[in-house]
Amino acid sequence: MTAPEGSGPRDTREEENEPRDATRGGVNGPALPGEPPADGKISPLLIDPPPFWGRWERIYLLVAGLLAVETVVFWWLTRWAS
Repeated sequence: MTAPEGSGPRDTREEENEPRDATRGGVNGPALPGEPPADGKISPLLIDPPPFWGRWERIYLLVAGLLAVETVVFWWLTRWAS
């Protein structure tokens, strides 16, 4: 008795040298380099601006400040509870 069509492992000999699709858990092939700029100058990568407050430094300070406040609050809470 033979298995129905499509129920067993596929014969992938033709596909072995092709990169698998990354959306299905595979890997993509090597990326080809882009064309260099005509003037030869390469600009640094652009960093997106933050969604609010205009500068990333302000957001970093907010995160660091919140971490410090939480640390002090939890330190005080453990001293109070013990």
